[in-house]
Amino acid sequence: MIQDLRISNFKCFKEVHLRDLGRFNVIVGRNGGGMLSILLAVHHFSRGIILIDEMENGLYFDLMGRASAAILDSARESNTQLFATTHSLEYLRALLPVLREHPDDFRLLRTTKDNGASAVDCFDGQHFAAALEEGLEIR
Repeated sequence: MIQDLRISNFKCFKEVHLRDLGRFNVIVGRNGGGMLSILLAVHHFSRGIILIDEMENGLYFDLMGRASAAILDSARESNTQLFATTHSLEYLRALLPVLREHPDDFRLLRTTKDNGASAVDCFDGQHFAAALEEGLEIR
């Protein structure tokens, strides 16, 4: 499993160091902020992972939480790490019960862009859940 990832001069990132990654890493951010670039970097430099762009696509909203729980269970059983992007607050809210039950498995990777420079902030599962519970805008 990838614990740390350093991205240097790749796509829109000059220098990013992601530490203490989890089994299920949810990547959020605005279009053009670098979400897909993180997936490409992970895919290019590692093995034993699943990359899912826009996790909520094709999932009926009532099934989002249960589907994510099943995907996490499968990933745990097969020792696989997931990286999934989303723009959907509905999906993030549906993920909350799974996140509360398994906070150590989750990380939120939030991409930002300021004056043309992309960056990533990493939050552990407990802070990720707390932000959702408080209604903070984390995308």
